[in-house]
Amino acid sequence: MYKNDLRDLNSLKEEILELLDKINEELCRTYKQNLLCENNTKYNKCYSAIYLLQDIAETFSFYKTCKDETLSLGAKYLMIYGILESLFMQQNALNDLLNSLDFSNINYKNSYPEIFKIREIRNDIAGHPTNRDKNKTSYSTYLSRPDLSLNKIKYEESEKNLFVEFDINESILIQEKFIKEQLKIIYEKLVQEKIEHINKFKNDKLYKCFQEFLYAQSKIHSGQFYSQNDDLGFKLIEGILEKLKEKLSVRYANWEKTYLADDIKKVEKIKNFLISQLDILNETNEDNKFIKINLLENLFTHLKDLKDCCIKIDNEYENGFEFKKTTELPVMPAVKINFI
Repeated sequence: MYKNDLRDLNSLKEEILELLDKINEELCRTYKQNLLCENNTKYNKCYSAIYLLQDIAETFSFYKTCKDETLSLGAKYLMIYGILESLFMQQNALNDLLNSLDFSNINYKNSYPEIFKIREIRNDIAGHPTNRDKNKTSYSTYLSRPDLSLNKIKYEESEKNLFVEFDINESILIQEKFIKEQLKIIYEKLVQEKIEHINKFKNDKLYKCFQEFLYAQSKIHSGQFYSQNDDLGFKLIEGILEKLKEKLSVRYANWEKTYLADDIKKVEKIKNFLISQLDILNETNEDNKFIKINLLENLFTHLKDLKDCCIKIDNEYENGFEFKKTTELPVMPAVKINFI
């Protein structure tokens, strides 16, 4: 039975790690990331939970390789207290992940009594053994040293003078299966949100914001455009940027948190600088004319980069965010969206 459990746990570990990887991928390539980045508390909670769930999967895998006969008494106690705490933290991490993603938390006591029992036994043994306050009744517990084992343990509840047996290996297996199923549900919810997000925006093409781009660019050398008396050239640029910022904010919550923000701000900075420098704007001499032309060319280079990125994004929405799978679990950048 133990060998079968070990094989099951190794399989579950790989399945859990794969699901965490898939969840991370979904977070890194949809608007969900931008929503997370808007709230540092949720962002930190989300990735703390993901990494903790990953760490605990490794903890359980290692625990199964340890044998009673190779450990001293103190090491056994340390391992048992540690594994009980890991079971408890795993349940908390799952709820914190759900909470950070704005999904409903799990009520272990009402919905999953078998999982809640594991939680309660942790509280009995590794939480408050010297002063357990449960149902307004205070009592103490202690582990039975003669029965101490990495596989099963026995402890006494002083109030009832009752010994309780706890199968550690079976409980790990039960909880790992539960965690896997819950992570699968989270992943499926994220995929469904992604599909809904794609369907909502895939026909709203970002490249259409640049319909005036070629016309505005062709007027760089025109004396009537981009001068002090010009009432059209810079307005065309402003129109492109305002349309783009509006679409990005609707799609990703905040255009300033997308990777397009840098180029948008550079275009705005060059435009505002030109408008503020009348000598350059009016080409009062050859040097100023040279500076003006180069600034405008630089401005349109950034606009062209924005246009190319928007075409790429439109294609990604059209293709459903298909991407090449990796085996790594990358850290999500703090304030930017990673488009595929």
